[in-house]
Amino acid sequence: MSHAKLSRRAILAGTAAVSATAIAATPTRASWTTPAVVDATSPDPIFAEIEKYRATNTAFIALCHHEESLENAGHELIAAPSDFRTPEMVATVTASAAARERLSSTSPTSLTSLAAYIDFVQANSDDEQFVFDGEEETLAFVCSLLRAVRGIVAEQAVRS
Repeated sequence: MSHAKLSRRAILAGTAAVSATAIAATPTRASWTTPAVVDATSPDPIFAEIEKYRATNTAFIALCHHEESLENAGHELIAAPSDFRTPEMVATVTASAAARERLSSTSPTSLTSLAAYIDFVQANSDDEQFVFDGEEETLAFVCSLLRAVRGIVAEQAVRS
């Protein structure tokens, strides 16, 4: 079986098209916020994962700046055992990667959160770098979108 290699731009364009189609097929805006799989009083899990990703990414950027300023001031950074990075950088990168992996595999539960998720991914990606790292995270992202659309469509079918 041959696997076509998808570009990040094609993935984002496709997800936007899927969202637009799902939104156009939705009979009322009121039904967007009550997913069938989550209690109506529960916040959508995608928003918590977006915030965790933002927090770990912000911590990573701040540590990069901090370590760079230390090096520029002539301080020698001590590497972690069996690594070229500092122990703090290893921990920060590990936390950031874990948050990104959780984000890639979390499915939105409403059309509103699906649109917000795709907007977030698009805003944090460009022609040179996609927010998700490698094929595994990209596939997890695509699968999370598929689960979201299936859940939303199922909810709409129950409501009809």
